[in-house]
Amino acid sequence: MAAGRRAGDPDTRGEIIAAARREFAEKGFDRTSLRGVARAAGVDAALVHHYFDGKNGLFLACIQVDFRVDQALARALRVPRDQVGSALIGFVVSVWDDPDRRSPFSPCCGRSRPTQRSPR
Repeated sequence: MAAGRRAGDPDTRGEIIAAARREFAEKGFDRTSLRGVARAAGVDAALVHHYFDGKNGLFLACIQVDFRVDQALARALRVPRDQVGSALIGFVVSVWDDPDRRSPFSPCCGRSRPTQRSPR
């Protein structure tokens, strides 16, 4: 197992996310561990902690979807006022239907969900 960042690999963070997506999809949130993700990515577990604030932070990075608010607003402003809501929903659906933008989210949907923290 490599310690820290691998030489010559500028996208270590992206590779950790890719490994985590596979782990979350296969094992679900509860059975995925940061050490297991590190092992699958070929990095030291400390590097996973360096990039992400725990398992919830890693999971949130895995499901991040490219959603540009400026594009949604520009699209919504091109329609009559009474159709703005439909235009915004249409934009969100178009993001979901685009496999290139949706793909990070899809593998994590099944069994995976972040743990809810109790209010203190």
